[in-house]
Amino acid sequence: MIYRLVFSVRKSPLLLLFLLCLFPVTAMAQSGRSKERPDLPGYIRAKHGPDPGLINGIQFYDRYYQVQGHPYFGGEESNNGSVTLSGKQYSDVSLNYDLYAQHLVLSYQVQSGGIRSIILVPEHTEAFSLGGDHFEKCSLSGNGPLFYQVITAEDITCYIHREKEMVPTSNKLQYTHYFSDPRRDYFLEYSGDLHRFHNRWSFKAIFEGEAKKQVRKYLRQHRILFRGATTEELTSLLEFIVQLSEATKGN
Repeated sequence: MIYRLVFSVRKSPLLLLFLLCLFPVTAMAQSGRSKERPDLPGYIRAKHGPDPGLINGIQFYDRYYQVQGHPYFGGEESNNGSVTLSGKQYSDVSLNYDLYAQHLVLSYQVQSGGIRSIILVPEHTEAFSLGGDHFEKCSLSGNGPLFYQVITAEDITCYIHREKEMVPTSNKLQYTHYFSDPRRDYFLEYSGDLHRFHNRWSFKAIFEGEAKKQVRKYLRQHRILFRGATTEELTSLLEFIVQLSEATKGN
């Protein structure tokens, strides 16, 4: 076939002229199509979806439909945050922290436009931030690896672990259980030691002398109750202790 075409071109100058005119048009058409083609990274993302290191876990489904209340930190709706999985940090992700099951739920948009949720692999989840609060997986006082909210001021750090319980209810018509208020477990890293506390009394016991008096006065004046203290209240408390320690050193 090729031999016949070459032979015909040699014998017909008009055919040769026609082919020469046709070639630039074909090349321009191919060039136009290449410009309309999406960039390769965008094409791959659209075809294969998000980072498989992030979208890796167990399919989430709501198993709490017969339980009154919700088990989540900060509310039922997911919030913007970040998560560290196997040493890699992912920002601007949609998360929710289940205080009953102690796992992290990731919501993401699929190519069709819908929203899916998965439970991130606990063994891979090292830290996360949610609604401005930072959490790390720590092993404190022999409790094993648990998620703790971490609040730091200078060299003083407060660790807070939260849990909710599922309690049976006598209302059999709609709910079989309800979620309790979060139970908190506190630790304070202060002066090189780790101290466990639960309330005002055990927190004051960490300090001595004049510092103890000042801490007691601060807790009373600001009405700090550790069972429901906010991140802002705890941050201000730690900053007060830092100032108190600096004043004590100055004397």
